[in-house]
Amino acid sequence: MAVAEWAGTLVDWRAALEELKAHLAPALGRAETRASAGAFIDGLLSGVERKTGWILAEEAGLDRPYRIQSLLGRSAWSADVLRERVQDYVAAAFLAKLAADQRRAAWIRAEPELGDPSKRDKTSPDRRAA
Repeated sequence: MAVAEWAGTLVDWRAALEELKAHLAPALGRAETRASAGAFIDGLLSGVERKTGWILAEEAGLDRPYRIQSLLGRSAWSADVLRERVQDYVAAAFLAKLAADQRRAAWIRAEPELGDPSKRDKTSPDRRAA
């Protein structure tokens, strides 16, 4: 994979992560709770081997683990509402992928020679690359 392709993937990953955080935000109430939850998610997805409150706080650039601990133990948010929002997010992503796959399958059925590399004319440029 070329560096430019990898950079695009990283940008897409960050955009998707921010979209997820925005989707979950209404379940978390206060801005401070949302910020702590975002730092918590970032820490969970980081490359650190152990995921303790201290390490997640350090990964988020915090001096102490109090915000992470508060999120998990004292902050007011509904686990049920958060679970429903995660389910909605996953279902929407799954349905979008399914719809894209079905559009691709319909396109290949409409032009079967383009779906089978052995049936393509080797002298003409690949129309899918355009």
